[in-house]
Amino acid sequence: MSGGLTIKNVRIKNMKWRTLLLGIVTVAVLGLCTPQADAHVQKKTWILQGNASFSSLSGDLHGNETQTVITLNPTIHYAVMDNLAVGGILELASSSVGDYSSLWLGIGPSARYFFGKDTDKHMGSVNPYVGAAVLLKSQSWDTGNQEHDQSGSTIQLAGGLAFYLSNTVALTPELSVNLESMDGESGTTIMLGVGLAGFLH
Repeated sequence: MSGGLTIKNVRIKNMKWRTLLLGIVTVAVLGLCTPQADAHVQKKTWILQGNASFSSLSGDLHGNETQTVITLNPTIHYAVMDNLAVGGILELASSSVGDYSSLWLGIGPSARYFFGKDTDKHMGSVNPYVGAAVLLKSQSWDTGNQEHDQSGSTIQLAGGLAFYLSNTVALTPELSVNLESMDGESGTTIMLGVGLAGFLH
C-alpha cells in the first residue's frame, strides 16, 4: 500500500453537502464516460481491499510540533450480483502531536458498486466505483495528564478507481467523505488514500 493525504477535523457547514454532491457526481460521470470498462466484479466474487493514508505536518503553521496521522481501512465484500458487493469495513486511525495522542476505531456494514460492462476481465482495465458505509466508532485520547473516551457514528461515502494490475489485483486510489457524530458534536473528514484490492473468483 502507498501513502495518501488525510485532512482531519475539517468543519464544513454550508459547503458540506455541496462538496459531497460534487464528489458523487464526479464519480458517476467517470462511470458513464468509461463504457469500455470491463465488469471485473461478477456475482460470487470476493473483494479484499485495503487503503492506507499517512500525513506528517510540521512548521510554524502547525505550532512548531510535528503531527502524524495514520489511517487504515481494510474491507471485505462479496458480490451478490454483477457489479454490486456488500460486506464490512474496519477503520483504524492514529494521530499524535507533542504529548497528545489519539486513536479511532470504527466498524460497520459497507457496500460497493462498480461501473462497467459485463464482459470478460483482463489486465489494464479500469472500473470506477462508489461506496457507502455506516460505522460505529470509538475514540480515546491521551493529553499527557488525562485520558478520555467518546463514542459515536460515521456515515462514509466514497468513490474511486480500480486500475487492474493483473486479473486479480487492482490499484485503488479513493476519495471518501466521512460525516461524523461523536457525543453530540458533528464534523466532516475528507480523506484521500491509495490501496490495493484482490478479487477472488
